[in-house]
Amino acid sequence: MKRINPETKKPFKQGHKREDGLVFWGYQKKISADGYHGEMWISQEKMLEKKRYIRAKSQKPKYRASLILRRAKSRCLLKQKGQVTISVEEIEQKILRGVCEFTRLPFDLKQPVNAKNNLYAPSLDRIDNANPDYSSKNTRLVLVGVNQTLNEHGGEAILPILKAMVSTIEKNIL
Repeated sequence: MKRINPETKKPFKQGHKREDGLVFWGYQKKISADGYHGEMWISQEKMLEKKRYIRAKSQKPKYRASLILRRAKSRCLLKQKGQVTISVEEIEQKILRGVCEFTRLPFDLKQPVNAKNNLYAPSLDRIDNANPDYSSKNTRLVLVGVNQTLNEHGGEAILPILKAMVSTIEKNIL
């Protein structure tokens, strides 16, 4: 059980401040005897230092590949189906190619400053969503924005919108 922030009436989130000036960093995985998750509180300076470190590290292809793989494994565990057989090295090679396998637009490994997601960051997409496995044959590395759009609406639903956008752009530019 996570302790509730008395101000928001929701569990603490990263960045919440305490009366003594410490900032909430996150919950520990182990749960105490009374059923509560352990909490990690750090100074504002330490939080900024950790964020800078993570931001710099996440721009390295090997680290980003391991993060992408960890998230895929987590999704399979949560849904209790599918296997992850693609390797960190395969994902890293796709990142090193530098472009989305769907659009050929370049990846951006930087974390956004004022946005939740970087739409140009790499994301692992299952080609056939009926197949729950993350395998070499069933995945491609695409832009986060592409993956979100495909997951939300599907390719057939957005195709007329994309065609209309291209047509309008061509008419206004050419």
